Amino acid sequence: MSARTYRDGAHTMCGHCDLIAETLTAETARVYPELGTPAEVGKPLCCDEAAADWRAERGRSGGAA
Repeated sequence: MSARTYRDGAHTMCGHCDLIAETLTAETARVYPELGTPAEVGKPLCCDEAAADWRAERGRSGGAA
């Protein structure tokens, strides 16, 4: 769990938008390509701010884009 998320009962919540933190899965990327590519598996889908932070972290860590 990222420092930008928190637990609320049974759910992991986004620290940016306070919605349930959902991430792109390989299955979702295959069925809904407009949400992201398979290379973006793990990208937050709850808000643009969380997705931007995720992209920035991957850029700094040298991960595949």
